[in-house]
Amino acid sequence: MTKEKNTAKSSLSGSKLFIYATLIGLSIFTIFPFFWAILTSFKTEQQALVSPPIWWLDEWHIENYNQALTIFPFGRFYLNTIIFSVVSTVGRLFTSLLAGYVLAKFNFRAKKLIFILIISTMMIPYWINIVPIYFMLSKIKWIDTYLGLIVPQLAHPLGIFLIRQYLTSIPNDYIDSGRIDGAGEWSILWRIIFPQCLPVMATLSIYFFVASWNSFMWPLIVTRSEEMRTITVGLALLSGSPQRTQYPLQMAAATIGMIPPIIIFLFLQKYLTKGFILSGLKG
Repeated sequence: MTKEKNTAKSSLSGSKLFIYATLIGLSIFTIFPFFWAILTSFKTEQQALVSPPIWWLDEWHIENYNQALTIFPFGRFYLNTIIFSVVSTVGRLFTSLLAGYVLAKFNFRAKKLIFILIISTMMIPYWINIVPIYFMLSKIKWIDTYLGLIVPQLAHPLGIFLIRQYLTSIPNDYIDSGRIDGAGEWSILWRIIFPQCLPVMATLSIYFFVASWNSFMWPLIVTRSEEMRTITVGLALLSGSPQRTQYPLQMAAATIGMIPPIIIFLFLQKYLTKGFILSGLKG
């Protein structure tokens, strides 16, 4: 028995060691591009091109960041990206909460059909929608405006699906108690439903904000002037400028651009797994 226990313990420790080694390897593989981008942003042009690469610096060139900020109006790009990401994220959360609440807690004709139609839009490639949306925005003269940039992004089927799934796990007794006490539907939504949806809302906040911040194709198509460009389009413009071979400047600009998503993730990452798990408890 003792030998069998020792064998079981050794095999268990061996499996744990393999899992930890795999996770560490994947973590290094994931973090390395960020490390390399940040390190390159503090190099000189000669240091960035030297082979074999330099893995540590004796002198860190902070002036790369000042130069990157003066080449293009990254302050304006940053402002546009913040407005686009925050407003579209809040809008998606709001519409997802409303639609998810209705689909989860109200009974009406064709409810299942509407839900299926909403989910089916997730299977339509994003590129198919760009052309008709662009023509519609062009007809109402919303091209190169905040309205044209943000309004088409104010609803998302994934948010509706996850919140609807999450709300099916919440007993109807809470809602019935609110109605007995005389609360209206808006009061029930914001005082009873919304506080209980915070985990899945935090999860969707991370997803929506990062997706909006990193969005490239839509801001590139719908904006024309430099005053309306976002940070991702600005980085592309930097790559196409005479400074395109100056990798330290490009990495400095990229490092500046990835700071807000990292901050959002660090603040809300504890809700990420919990939100996805709870949203799939019932279907």
